[in-house]
Amino acid sequence: MFKHSQYYSRKLFPGIFPYVLGMLQMVMILCPSMPVQADTHSAEYERQLKVKAAFIRNLVGFSQWQKTSGFRNKQVIEICLYQKNILFDGLDTLTGKKLKFRKVHSRVVKADRIGDTCDVILIPALSLQRFLNFNDAENLKNKITITDLTDGLVSFKTLENKIIFRLIRSNRQLRFEVNKTAAQRLNIVIGSELLKLGNIITEPDRIK
Repeated sequence: MFKHSQYYSRKLFPGIFPYVLGMLQMVMILCPSMPVQADTHSAEYERQLKVKAAFIRNLVGFSQWQKTSGFRNKQVIEICLYQKNILFDGLDTLTGKKLKFRKVHSRVVKADRIGDTCDVILIPALSLQRFLNFNDAENLKNKITITDLTDGLVSFKTLENKIIFRLIRSNRQLRFEVNKTAAQRLNIVIGSELLKLGNIITEPDRIK
């Protein structure tokens, strides 16, 4: 298990960890009954967006930045949505809330290359190839990258070890995959809880 004590006091941690773990387990329990595809104007679709946001919250919550990243000195967590907002109203469950004792900010990034201020990057499937073409290992260091492949319209055999988490559909259920090599490349430590719940994947080392 990674060393939470690098970031939080030992007194705070015991009370926080079971709560966050419980949230993650609750989301995982909800997923088997949740079809991924729904009418974009339906209440079910809105619920799915909120569940995706809960997944993202916990993926970030159970990941850690390295000591040298400078994250400990930040007052906010900056979530950057690459090219478009893939969560729509579901983003409201993240923005303005506290995560890792920091307030969450979010914004859509229209530039092809991600800047230094982003801590978390959400990439829609249709913009994924563009993201891979314009961003390399150096400018993605110390950033948690997450892509949404649940619509089934795009299939990638390799993401060149630049994407740490993938939201996927498995038998119409929402799941996530973890790329440990990508996490190591981008200086992100994945908690053992996520490794137990997610599908661990490996890819050829083709990062540029």
